[in-house]
Amino acid sequence: MEESSTTEALWSEQIEIFRSNWGILLAYFAFYSVGYGLADTLWWDNVGLSMLLGIVGWAFGYAVLVRLLSSSGSLKGGKLGGIGTYFVLGIVLGVPVYLGFLLFIIPGFYLLLRWITAYPFAILSGNAIDGLRESWDATENQQREIAGHLIAPVIATVAGIGLLVGFDFVDPKFEIPLLILADVLFAVGWTWLAVLQVAVFVWIQKKSDYASAFD
Repeated sequence: MEESSTTEALWSEQIEIFRSNWGILLAYFAFYSVGYGLADTLWWDNVGLSMLLGIVGWAFGYAVLVRLLSSSGSLKGGKLGGIGTYFVLGIVLGVPVYLGFLLFIIPGFYLLLRWITAYPFAILSGNAIDGLRESWDATENQQREIAGHLIAPVIATVAGIGLLVGFDFVDPKFEIPLLILADVLFAVGWTWLAVLQVAVFVWIQKKSDYASAFD
């Protein structure tokens, strides 16, 4: 019963975040699906455009995170971390998670699970390392619940990346449809992860506040 209640609570948080921020989330999805889709199919060899999209996507990700945190009421006390903190955390978190997925998959999934709330914590504290540590501590007793919600967006993201990696090994007549499918899958997974990280953060904070009320 408790696990079912937890699952429903996390779903409710995700639905509420999307309902309150559907405009920016659809724009974020369109950027990665349509924007990258056009770039991959029409200007796939334009290195400058790829770099520009990467920079815009990074800044867009920060804007989405702040918007979702703000709409959830998590920024009532203000934020200490800015886009610099977001950038540093992206490197510190991204490298081990990427290597974990690349080498054995499961270690990458586990690290992502434990650091799923690192960005919200880092933005609130102003320190990327503190964000990683606080997320690790906060998810210690919530791993099974979070894992159930993390599987689908991770599969979509990894599938999108995998299709792009295998692009050179397919029949040329399937190249365009494959690129479009890859970008759409990645966009679904990446947008979903943006929602999930804030949903888990809000859910954990609510559980902590509830427990504190009875201390």
